[in-house]
Amino acid sequence: MNSNLSRRFSRLYCIWLFTVVTLLLNSRLAVADAGTFAGEWISRTIEGAGSPNNDPACAALTWTDRKISLEPIPGNPNRFRGEWVRKYQSLWMSVHGETCRFPGEATFVDTHLGVLGWGLSGVYDPKTDTIHLSGTYHDCNGNVCPQMQVFAKNFNTDLRIIEEDLVDVDPTLGIADQHHFVSVLSEGKHVDEMMRGLKIILDLVDRGDFNAVYQHSDTASQKAITMDQFKANCKVLRDRTGPIVSRSSMNTFYVNYSPLSKNPGQYAIVMNVVYFPRNARTIEYILMTKELADWKLSYYYLGGSTTGDPNTR
Repeated sequence: MNSNLSRRFSRLYCIWLFTVVTLLLNSRLAVADAGTFAGEWISRTIEGAGSPNNDPACAALTWTDRKISLEPIPGNPNRFRGEWVRKYQSLWMSVHGETCRFPGEATFVDTHLGVLGWGLSGVYDPKTDTIHLSGTYHDCNGNVCPQMQVFAKNFNTDLRIIEEDLVDVDPTLGIADQHHFVSVLSEGKHVDEMMRGLKIILDLVDRGDFNAVYQHSDTASQKAITMDQFKANCKVLRDRTGPIVSRSSMNTFYVNYSPLSKNPGQYAIVMNVVYFPRNARTIEYILMTKELADWKLSYYYLGGSTTGDPNTR
């Protein structure tokens, strides 16, 4: 009798344990509801920073924004509509860059810009916590639309929430190619954290403490250049420009991807207007990388000439 009771208890316990584990797993994987997908999501990729044509006097900064806007259809919360916008931009970082040329071009073009748009419709599947999404291509605006025609087509994909990210889990792609987006509402939090780290670095730059600046550089930069080379380059730049007198923010972007990896990371693009003695001014371009818990300097560039009346620039 006791043996039969023991076996029955064991079976009941196993059933109970399986049910509890299943519920716990589902609660971790599941999205609270379809409304979690609603809002604006952004993914930004640094395409490159530096000379696109082997001319050291002509450096360009290139990035791509992908932005998804989703809203539930009134009266049918499991159906969504929205917009997908892909914006490609490449601009010269030199103040006087009229002699610069993008590859294959015979005349000066200050910026390459292409903005593609798709209308979105989707259905939320509560069993898989996935939106099955269809994108209908609308148009392209900008001066590089002919080069972007490969992307100008309708598409189907799936969206899923993984941790805090919206992930394009296109079933035709491998995991490494699935694209992560962050909520636009969270972008400010990432930028504020990065700016606290950047302030420390820029204070060192302004003081001319280039040894300490090098220590705040990312791993890739320290592998590419020695501290002595870094200090020598900084000294040449400081001798040419003089000390920075003032700085004001122009643009700051949080970035999900760098040119070196398909895996999402934490990066930033910063553009500042800086003034030097005698009212000379230029643009300061900075790329930052988060390594472990710290934001590191990965790229620093001053945009060309710094002489003359700032009002002429």
